[in-house]
Amino acid sequence: MTPPMPDEARLRRLLDRFERRGGEWRIAHRLLVRDVDRIDPVVEVAPDTTRTVRGTRDRGDPSYRQPAKGT
Repeated sequence: MTPPMPDEARLRRLLDRFERRGGEWRIAHRLLVRDVDRIDPVVEVAPDTTRTVRGTRDRGDPSYRQPAKGT
């Protein structure tokens, strides 16, 4: 059995400075701030449950459903 991959947590946020240009608000400067970089070993993987929906990194993800529906 293949061991689980490590769990990576990377927390970022954007700091934007806005300017009004030609009657519209635009981003004049953007800074990406790195708050947390962490890699943790996975000791145990939580079991799947019937009350949740697993996300995917494609258009099959529940966030693409319109309107969003719970299961």
